Amino acid sequence: MIKSTNGQKRKRELKISSTLTSRPNPICFESPKDYLLYQATKGAEERYCAPLSTEIQQRLALELGAVEEAGITPQIAMLHEQIVKAKQQGVLIGNGRGTAPSSLLLYVLGITRVDPLKLGLLFERFLNPDALGKVSIDIEVSERGTLPQRKEDHPYTLLYDSDAIRIGWLTLSHLTWLQDRMEQIKHRLGKEIQLEAIPTNDPDTLQSIGKERRGRFYLLEASRLQQLWKEIKPDSINDLMLSIATLYSRGEAIAPTYIARKQGKEPINYLLPVMEPYLSETYGITLYQEQIMQLAQTIANFSPGESDRLRLLLYRGLTDESAKMRSQFLAGGQERGYDKRTLEKVWSDWVRIAPFTINKSHIVGGTLLAYQMSYLNTHYPLE
Repeated sequence: MIKSTNGQKRKRELKISSTLTSRPNPICFESPKDYLLYQATKGAEERYCAPLSTEIQQRLALELGAVEEAGITPQIAMLHEQIVKAKQQGVLIGNGRGTAPSSLLLYVLGITRVDPLKLGLLFERFLNPDALGKVSIDIEVSERGTLPQRKEDHPYTLLYDSDAIRIGWLTLSHLTWLQDRMEQIKHRLGKEIQLEAIPTNDPDTLQSIGKERRGRFYLLEASRLQQLWKEIKPDSINDLMLSIATLYSRGEAIAPTYIARKQGKEPINYLLPVMEPYLSETYGITLYQEQIMQLAQTIANFSPGESDRLRLLLYRGLTDESAKMRSQFLAGGQERGYDKRTLEKVWSDWVRIAPFTINKSHIVGGTLLAYQMSYLNTHYPLE
């Protein structure tokens, strides 16, 4: 509970530290902020082990500060308690959708299942500290248990809505399928499946993708993906993400180039060597909005908040506003020693490509669910 159980206020100076082992388990908290600080550090230690790295400490401190500044700390604390209750009632929580998987805070609180550090997701896609706006958190849940204000005749239930944040439950039958299959495996084989422990590079699972014809696997039943997979021959989670991305964006034209480069039929060139670490997962193609943000920070010293604003302006094609950022990009890049003509080529490529880019954090959540279902069906088929 967030409130005191004995009626007495106890002030606690809770800071993000490398370990919780030296602190007693508190029975009460003075405020939602204290509650969230403690639960976030506790959850991070469970997932990453103590002592926490400097990177994790700094990222959590940044996110907690932004959430507090946005005035949504009480709502996040409330949501954490609801998630705990839902799990106790036997509800399976999904990977996360929209921009929510971009938050390390939501991950360590158990609100999402996607590790944003492992997948290179940026918090500013969820909440930009430099330009606070309304955030949305839609929690995917299985059809188990009883959730607050749930309507049985509709898959979506609004839990909370204000000018700063909207929170809702989204019931997915695919999560129920996943939960049922895990329970069958446990009953039949005595093996308890941990979704986070499923390897994302399993060859048998990747080879089976596109061969499932039962129409039950999330996103995989899309007919237009069948031919695409025959050409891509997926052998990594990145291949699956690219395939599923074509369902969400106008960037279907990207697929032929991706396939040609993967097969070695087309060279992969980077305008600047520094771009390779961010574009190699997509064979040099700028597919995700997060890639533009990371490159703007690396090439031209944009702040995370500025890079998110740049991403939005380019995506919407707001040329008047983006002209100022173009000047900032060219100046910042030249200060770092890059050639102006090359920087101009990078910028012109972004102007052309940005409207077709997609939100990586949303693609990750859906792709992992589809992969997890296929993994269980591949390795634990029904008898």
